Amino acid sequence: MIVRLLIRDIGEPVSHTLPDGVTTQAGDTVLVEVDGMITYATTAGPSFNPPEVMSCCQRPRGPALRVATPEDMDRVAFLRQRERDARVFCQERADAMGLDMRVTDMEGNLSGNNLTCYFVADQRVDFRQLVRDMGGRFHCHVLMRQVPAREQARRVCGIGPCGRTLCCSSFMGKPRGVTSQEARKSAPGVAHSKLTGTCGKLMCCLAFESGDEEADRQPALVQIP
Repeated sequence: MIVRLLIRDIGEPVSHTLPDGVTTQAGDTVLVEVDGMITYATTAGPSFNPPEVMSCCQRPRGPALRVATPEDMDRVAFLRQRERDARVFCQERADAMGLDMRVTDMEGNLSGNNLTCYFVADQRVDFRQLVRDMGGRFHCHVLMRQVPAREQARRVCGIGPCGRTLCCSSFMGKPRGVTSQEARKSAPGVAHSKLTGTCGKLMCCLAFESGDEEADRQPALVQIP
């Protein structure tokens, strides 16, 4: 069985396999391992049998560990609150130290020994003291990851002006820069302000007119054994 999961309740759903004999319904909480850490995910729909043919981007990324037990749900609730508290604390300390950065997400794991802070900044940030303050407050290993504006928009997902899920979050392999020439070709005479996406950069879809993204729009189909 396959289920579409919202990892940590953000971003675009991704496919994972379920243990034998396990089925889920929409809204169930599932434990899954991502980048070597166990975290939580919410099912975006009921589990289903995999089709014989699916695109590469639809292939399951790995097995989910199990459906969350009542004890797991307590740990998940604690982790969600810990992530919220850490995000607020990190931004407050950054502002107090005069660091020009915006904390966009705080990611922990169920074991409680790691916190990863994702932030957006226009230039390099000396966050050494901030890491020490975070470690002293939450008693865990703290990682800081500066992400570009386009990558941040892809991570959190969202809806574009067309009313559909952002291209970078749904079918594009990864965001890439769009040139002013591509923007003028795709939307001649349109004001620059109307071509700006949620990330504050030129919208990725403006590059489609040049044909450079054709491979991303037409993913190869693979046979599932």
